[in-house]
Amino acid sequence: MQRTVHPLRGEQEGRTALDSTLSKPTAMKPKLPRKPAEWLAEITRAWGEARDSIPETEESRHPLTEETLYQLAPLLALRARGRPEEGEEATRVTEVALANVLENADPEDPDAPLAGDAPLAFALGYLATHLALGLIDEDQAEVVLDYCDEHLPDE
Repeated sequence: MQRTVHPLRGEQEGRTALDSTLSKPTAMKPKLPRKPAEWLAEITRAWGEARDSIPETEESRHPLTEETLYQLAPLLALRARGRPEEGEEATRVTEVALANVLENADPEDPDAPLAGDAPLAFALGYLATHLALGLIDEDQAEVVLDYCDEHLPDE
């Protein structure tokens, strides 16, 4: 499967996350995962948290679906690292992450490498956020994404 993660590519995207439906960061942040299995566990927890927010958005103007949960990946990644959720850095990394997801998992493009795989699209957004923050490099992101591709359940 051909997919790319671009650390400096981004387009202006609006944030659609409903902050009130997601847990707030805790005082103590977990260490950055080192092994792909650790990343998978963290991404799986974040995916579950994102999925739990779906019912809270049903009556909003832009309700979330599993296919659009990738939009929450940057916010949850920032929270996991204890980084500010607003401001210049948050905007920059969110734009980069969402551009990566849209390039690789655009639901309107059936030829997109990750089209139709919502959990893996979320994982890509989560990892692209860490890449844009400079916490991992492209090789690490690719290894973890491949591991997620093998181990994330297709939902």
